[in-house]
Amino acid sequence: MQYSKEEYEKKKKELDFGSYKILSKSENLYNKFALNLPNRYASIIKSTGATGDMIMNSKNVKRCFDLYGNIEDSKYLIHFVDAKDCYDIYGGGAVISLSYEGVDVGIEASRQLFAVLTHSCLETYYTYMCFSSKNLFGCIGLCGKQYCILNKQYTKEEIIKNGYTYRVPPEKDYQTTIKSEDLPDHIKDVSDFILEEIIACPNNGQESTQCTKAFRIIKPELEFLKNNNIALPRYCPNCRHYQRLKQRNPFHLWHRQCQCAGINSENKKYKNTIEHTHGDESCPNEFETPYAPDRPEIIYCEKCYQQEVY
Repeated sequence: MQYSKEEYEKKKKELDFGSYKILSKSENLYNKFALNLPNRYASIIKSTGATGDMIMNSKNVKRCFDLYGNIEDSKYLIHFVDAKDCYDIYGGGAVISLSYEGVDVGIEASRQLFAVLTHSCLETYYTYMCFSSKNLFGCIGLCGKQYCILNKQYTKEEIIKNGYTYRVPPEKDYQTTIKSEDLPDHIKDVSDFILEEIIACPNNGQESTQCTKAFRIIKPELEFLKNNNIALPRYCPNCRHYQRLKQRNPFHLWHRQCQCAGINSENKKYKNTIEHTHGDESCPNEFETPYAPDRPEIIYCEKCYQQEVY
């Protein structure tokens, strides 16, 4: 619905997100509203021969996600920029080529195979945290080296024997002072007392979200929330982060057909605003999409989506 400027400002004031109850209610209303509108099958911009999601300015890339540009002739990449002829790697780029099976690799690199946290290297195999090196095999933590095979490693016992320290992360046992449900609903009712509190996270150490069990509010955070009229968070930062991640599409593709069924969407929840090129018949277009078949969203092909949105 479109409002006048005055009506818009009035409506904004009614949406008082300083109240956690109102914020939660508005979020639920939006999520339900969004299910009644079509979604583009995938976000692929200025790219050719591409399948996946969140791809821009790339060519001949298959089953890739979060490509930020200049990717060519590659497959199974996630979080990448500036790469050619790469396969099955999570995170990397900044000019890399002819590389396979890695995590966080690249930066003026080539032929990095089975690498983790390996940057600016050439001709490396099975490396971890190696930098500015070349011709390595089975190496860890090398910088500026070449022609190395299996550089020496230490076990925990050898580290202690040679006089080095070995640190085990301590188990944290927070003594919480307040539960989330006992926090003031509205940010205007929150005083600086909150800075002294240790707030219990409702997820209570849940492994799937790496819950920290408790959290605190720091002064700059409180000032930001007050200045922007936003309610206090109820969950620890890790749980909040995982909640955000759940809003993203998965790094997986399903073969599906466009759900535009002529004048309406297939589930009849959305009525098209104009006549599409396929008329009253269902759209025949098929595609690879990160929206699973059992999800409730309405999924349109690129052409049907553009006819409705643009």
